[in-house]
Amino acid sequence: MKLLPSFAALSFAATLATGAHAHNVWCHGTCGNPKHTVEFYERAGDVYMALSKLKQSWQDANSHLEQGVIAELAHKLDASNPLRPYEFKYALQGYTHMRAVLSEFDEAVQRLQSVDAKCEKVQKYEEALRRMLADGRAIPRLSQAGVRYADAAGLPKDSISKIDGTSAILAAWRSDLKILVKTLDEVISGLRDAIPLAEKGEFAQVMLSGRNAFGDKMPQFTDMFSAFDRLYVMTVMATIQTTMEVYPTGYEWLTRK
Repeated sequence: MKLLPSFAALSFAATLATGAHAHNVWCHGTCGNPKHTVEFYERAGDVYMALSKLKQSWQDANSHLEQGVIAELAHKLDASNPLRPYEFKYALQGYTHMRAVLSEFDEAVQRLQSVDAKCEKVQKYEEALRRMLADGRAIPRLSQAGVRYADAAGLPKDSISKIDGTSAILAAWRSDLKILVKTLDEVISGLRDAIPLAEKGEFAQVMLSGRNAFGDKMPQFTDMFSAFDRLYVMTVMATIQTTMEVYPTGYEWLTRK
């Protein structure tokens, strides 16, 4: 049985210590130059932290939205229960903040791409990663072609780029991120238009009736964000498994004294 590379072991330990749940570790990369490998891990860590911040901002904004809706429902049952339209405004601020964090995430991925661009690829690693990604994996990808998201295997060949290595993984993240940003912009616009409804205590009934764009865009964005999260997890796990499969290839320098 092969030994787990040091980077993976440290990452798993950090995960347990911080209580992270969805993402086990950050993206692995193997370069011919060990310095570039270490730099890849450092920048991949930045991506992980940016995504963690993104998920937290999403949860915070959603919490305010739900609190506003609950207050409205309670008010309908008993008018002595006050409306809390400010919760919807806080939610709007939260989604706007999330939009900024999405840009931070994209910038972090771009920095990782800069390291990847100068990384001398280790052929054995890249070939194994290519097999790992193609081995029956239905990797979710975002699409604007009439669907919220779909498995890569189920989309037209010309609608997505094939994920066949480290560089393609990073490109896929940024490609799908553009779609995610566009949809979030529509969510923000829809909620901004719905604030007057919240102030009158009519938000829930209008959303449920489907007479406001927010009522459609919010579930769509939720689906997309979930799919993007799975895209990240599945591709990152592929890099981890590949690192362990080919080890010690690319990490011979770890054993030097």
